Amino acid sequence: MIAYATWLKKQALISVTQPLSCGVESNEVDYTNEVGYKKLGWRHFRRTLVFALSGQHEHLSHRIERNWRKGLWLYKGIPQIGDSLMDLAPRSLLHQQGFCIDLFTDSHLASLYRGDPWFNRVHDDPRAITNQHYDFVIVPSHKGRSLKTKSLLLPNHPWVSMHGFYTGPDFHRAKFATQRIIDLLGYEASEQDFALHQDQKLAPLAGPPAARSTIKKIAFAFGGVHTSRTFQRWGQLAKALLNERTEKIEFTLLGSSNAVDAAQMFMNEFAEAFQTFNQVNKTSLAECRELIHQQDLFIAADGGLMHLGATTATRLVSLFNSEISPHWRLSGAHLRSALQSATRDVSDIPVNAIVKAARNALTDC
Repeated sequence: MIAYATWLKKQALISVTQPLSCGVESNEVDYTNEVGYKKLGWRHFRRTLVFALSGQHEHLSHRIERNWRKGLWLYKGIPQIGDSLMDLAPRSLLHQQGFCIDLFTDSHLASLYRGDPWFNRVHDDPRAITNQHYDFVIVPSHKGRSLKTKSLLLPNHPWVSMHGFYTGPDFHRAKFATQRIIDLLGYEASEQDFALHQDQKLAPLAGPPAARSTIKKIAFAFGGVHTSRTFQRWGQLAKALLNERTEKIEFTLLGSSNAVDAAQMFMNEFAEAFQTFNQVNKTSLAECRELIHQQDLFIAADGGLMHLGATTATRLVSLFNSEISPHWRLSGAHLRSALQSATRDVSDIPVNAIVKAARNALTDC
């Protein structure tokens, strides 16, 4: 039994050990205590079997060779906008080092990254890859889903894994991805260089933000995937902002299909009281980003639209629950206006605290 317990613990720890020369912030200890060695150990063992049966172990490389020039970054089955912006952030480092990297991803993300200054081509159709020459492939992890995509598209190509067997804990994704690319390249990055490449980024938007006027334009990100990370008190916040400001305010509601009902309730109650434009579930991701770009202020809970807002020049007030540190999601100036709830419910952030953060963000507008 002792030998079995030792083996199980060893398997478990592999799955929560970062494949990095310098680890990044995470909740590995709490996660391991919550899930337990037994469950983690057997989960990892099953994944090692899938990995062994995939036939991809013989093509796995633990570094990006300097004589490789053209690569394909496979990013399929990870639909979250925010995760992609963090995970793909260090593509700028590969570009800086002279690598030509294509992206293969899901359609909604492909539309966001087309025209990207750091990716060469962006594909969502596997047929577009057939006649391309690649020296290597970047794969998200050793999970079966990632290995299946790689095996179907480029079965005999060398590949590197971003996460390896590491899975489960929450962590600083952009910092993790940047450190991993640095390790794979054998690159020495300065602190300034590291910060540049871990920054979430998209192609610069055409032209400067919309001309500022006496009317303050404020956008709200409605909806969310997780209830505890979905802010609910938009009506109270809008009233408080109107009471706070002396100038006129124009509100724009943004969000996807999961926010339609909440946005309609807001419009039913406040449309006559506030100058409000409801754009929820009416825009593409690119159009949504452009709308954010046109605002004086964007207020968003931790989620895809918050990350999208972080790629614009618009001032951002971000809202987090107690489980996720803002430092794991944002960097630079965006951190100064980030607010975190004392509870697991982001809606418990006091409205007056958000108003104060908005006031500070708008001070030099």
